[in-house]
Amino acid sequence: MGLWTAGFVVLTLVINGPLITPLMGWLKLNTTSKVKQQVQARARSALVRYTAGAIADLQAHAGDALRGVDWVAVARYVDLGRALDKCALHSLACCCCTH
Repeated sequence: MGLWTAGFVVLTLVINGPLITPLMGWLKLNTTSKVKQQVQARARSALVRYTAGAIADLQAHAGDALRGVDWVAVARYVDLGRALDKCALHSLACCCCTH
């Protein structure tokens, strides 16, 4: 039984491994449609606007607890625009970029 399992695993790696990239290209599964690109761009823009608004709101209502906060550093740390651009360039299927 273990020999059958090992055989299937080896054949899967030997056959599927080298063929998956050309097959995805041939089937055009590695491209993103124009509509999906537009939706992603709108979502990115909305996230960037929301983040900037949230930081501005925090700055405007900063009390004693937020005294001395380096708001430039906060804005740089939560800048989703650069992170999303980096993720989009890295991989079309990237869902949680840690690269």
